[in-house]
Amino acid sequence: MAAVSDDGQTLVLRYQNPNSSPVALNVSVAGGQWASLVTVRTLSGPSLAANNDYDTPCAVCPTNSTSTIAPSGEITSTLTPFSFTVMTMRKR
Repeated sequence: MAAVSDDGQTLVLRYQNPNSSPVALNVSVAGGQWASLVTVRTLSGPSLAANNDYDTPCAVCPTNSTSTIAPSGEITSTLTPFSFTVMTMRKR
């Protein structure tokens, strides 16, 4: 799923991987000059049934990372198993 801010300066892409294996992701971004740095936030756990409790308070926890947009507008990444990932990019 993709969404653009009202001012057109921010693009948010959302992906899910319900599989037990990583999934390669190749995205083409158009619509202007995007800054090369992409902010990535991923929520994942050891299975789709995983949950947090007192014994395992971070069985399902978010992680922050970054990716880059190539000059051609391509983003290459890998979706973690059992994950929901949000990529946020801004125009230059």
